[in-house]
Amino acid sequence: MMNKTTPEDINAFIAGADMSASNKSKVYKFLKILFGAARKNNLILENPMDIAIAPEYEPESDEPFTPEEIKLIITKLKNTPKFLRYYALCSLESVIGARIGEILGI
Repeated sequence: MMNKTTPEDINAFIAGADMSASNKSKVYKFLKILFGAARKNNLILENPMDIAIAPEYEPESDEPFTPEEIKLIITKLKNTPKFLRYYALCSLESVIGARIGEILGI
């Protein structure tokens, strides 16, 4: 299923998300790690994040997601049919805190 995700899908998802620029940047970074690990483990043929456009945001410092931000991301994934398939993965990640590679290995 991850092979069918295009850079345009990623760009539209991030642009359409009702989040601050900071949160959009965090989501972009999270997806970049997720798809990078999937490509490294040969779970996908191409990494759409190589072409996806990074949202413009100059952080003062990197901060972890707050519980509210995680809840917003999980809800957005759950309510967006094209990204529903990532709901379980991101829910699992937010609960157990394993690294992306560990979850993909499972």
